[in-house]
Amino acid sequence: MEDVIFACTSERQPLGRASVSLTIDNTDGLLPIEYSEVTISRTMFRTGGSEYTINGSSARLLDIQELLSDSGLGREMHVIVGQGQLDQILHATPEQRRGFIEEAAGVLKHRRRRERSVRKLENMQGKLERLEDLINEASRQLAPLVSRPRSPGGPSASSMICATRSRASSPMISSRPQAPSQSPAGARSQT
Repeated sequence: MEDVIFACTSERQPLGRASVSLTIDNTDGLLPIEYSEVTISRTMFRTGGSEYTINGSSARLLDIQELLSDSGLGREMHVIVGQGQLDQILHATPEQRRGFIEEAAGVLKHRRRRERSVRKLENMQGKLERLEDLINEASRQLAPLVSRPRSPGGPSASSMICATRSRASSPMISSRPQAPSQSPAGARSQT
């Protein structure tokens, strides 16, 4: 993709970015957005990064793909079946035909969302397993400290650990002194 960025000439320096915009007439409401004209822009930098905008507002590539997916303008959508594509469909395996049908029915967007969610869940599961390993290792290292005899005149290691745990798990205790309870002025005991 770096080929689209102006390299240089003998008189002009190379540029660091290239930009392209696509303006779509949305007066018929084909796109699920409130504007009658939608401009989607991409700026690509020589470093490899990209910025996307929808009507001048910053957007993610995912936002643009979802905006276009329902309209049939997405990257892998087939609204018009070309001559070579018809041959592909006729000679496709059942799995490939399923892909064509899902694409035409609009299911592909939901499958991609599901795949993204599954990847996020797997990533989170890995992080949880790592956290469990760290907790187990910390517990293993604390075990000798708990059984260590206490020093003369000082608290034992186990009592310090227990106190620390109870402070960490108990709710905050107010440091304000409480006023002594007073009996009502008119209430006196009669004997």
